Amino acid sequence: MPLRELTRATDNFTESAQIGEGGFGTVYKGQLDDGTVVAIKRSKQKGTEEDRQQFLNEVRILSQGFKTQLETASPNRPADRGALNYLHSGASQPIIHRDVKSANILLTEELNVKVADFGISKLSPVEKTFVSTVRVQGTFGYIDPEYYERSQLTSKSDVYSFGVVLLELISAQSIIDPERPDGDTSIVTFARSLEQKGALASLVDPILRDSCDTETLESVSRMAALALRCLKPRSKERPNMKQVWDELQALWLRLDSDFIDNPVSDRSSEDFSGLLSNSFHHGNSWTTVPSVASTSGHYQVELSANVDNSRKSVHTCTNNNTV
Repeated sequence: MPLRELTRATDNFTESAQIGEGGFGTVYKGQLDDGTVVAIKRSKQKGTEEDRQQFLNEVRILSQGFKTQLETASPNRPADRGALNYLHSGASQPIIHRDVKSANILLTEELNVKVADFGISKLSPVEKTFVSTVRVQGTFGYIDPEYYERSQLTSKSDVYSFGVVLLELISAQSIIDPERPDGDTSIVTFARSLEQKGALASLVDPILRDSCDTETLESVSRMAALALRCLKPRSKERPNMKQVWDELQALWLRLDSDFIDNPVSDRSSEDFSGLLSNSFHHGNSWTTVPSVASTSGHYQVELSANVDNSRKSVHTCTNNNTV
């Protein structure tokens, strides 16, 4: 794609089109000549050789001929395969994302989920069970402890990271919080502690807990238990992404069935609107956004830029499967 088209798409890379900035460079929202809305990465003019290699790696990964289902799942019906499941077992060569986190899970205006940022992803040799890496890369709080200890990357490393994301969605809490009781600053150790006490249901976001019926809360509690299986310290004890996908799909279908059996008229309009909203936590206050379309599009959004201070409701997890 010629540079002049990218320049037109971003109005000469104007500051108003900027939607994110990171170590590699700046991300802009742009609109191509055919009307397609895109995210355009512009590397730093004085980028390092490591930056260059990371960019080329992302190009190689994204040139594998992905199908649409790789990055998208319908908000009204689960796709035949989830995105991470497709990466691990459906792509022509298995791909380990290596940086699964909330900030890399984006939403379109139609609430379709897209997995983003393949800069540190690895192609996994079919004949090997792991990929040895020179140094551990990823995001603190999401990194698989076994990978951290051994520098051996596997698809189960993505499973661990996804387990952390599930806990975020279920609890609407930050992954690290020094004010949690008993010194459980990590959401992972906090959830494990609750499970040992038989109180895992208390992890569920209070807004969701107060708005849902017993059957729905039971399904969400099962989702939390699944998250903890993804977070087993040793990779051999974790499910693979196909197993995670199958279980989440079953939970989604159960939730959908419960919703049909309990129509809108049986719930207060306030409770129902709360279920279908996306709630975000900013500092000590909550903001409920009726539609993600107001803050997102087919590009990285404010939610991703401020993910450390913002948490989505579990509705996104159940109806827009990222697995």
